[in-house]
Amino acid sequence: MKKTLIALAVILGLNSCQNAAVEHYFVDNAEKDGFMAIDIPASILKVDDAISAEAKKTLATIKKLNIIALKKDAVDATTFEAERLKFKALKKDKSYEELMVFKKGNTKFSIKFQGETNAIDQILVFADDKEKGFGIARILGDKMNPAKIMQLKDAFDNMDLDGNQLSVLKDFLK
Repeated sequence: MKKTLIALAVILGLNSCQNAAVEHYFVDNAEKDGFMAIDIPASILKVDDAISAEAKKTLATIKKLNIIALKKDAVDATTFEAERLKFKALKKDKSYEELMVFKKGNTKFSIKFQGETNAIDQILVFADDKEKGFGIARILGDKMNPAKIMQLKDAFDNMDLDGNQLSVLKDFLK
């Protein structure tokens, strides 16, 4: 389950940062108490050699993954609500086109992108759970195809998550 959620965040967070508000949110909060921030180059994502050539080609369009999250219990209630309002404002940014909205358990996901629908450079995944916290995954890439990116689930199931920075994300999501 956790691997699937991490894979979804990785898959859906792709794209190059063209939006100053989102970029500033990452920069402004990366060092703040309570926030978890991870920057992962695509080169660290190791997949099993058994994945298809097509999956490897799709994976090659991913350049970098940035994640920032704030757990509800990591800060006081006033700070959490203030940061949550900023997070919600970012979700309403009209410079991103909505790709998909869904809910899994108590967590609401909103996936947005910039670029052409078959050649995306940035995808943002907003995840919000009133009880646990919220976060943004930003996937930066080069001419990513969302349909092919969504098909990478099997490749991410084969990733060595314990051997890279994504293990920090797994621990954070517990």
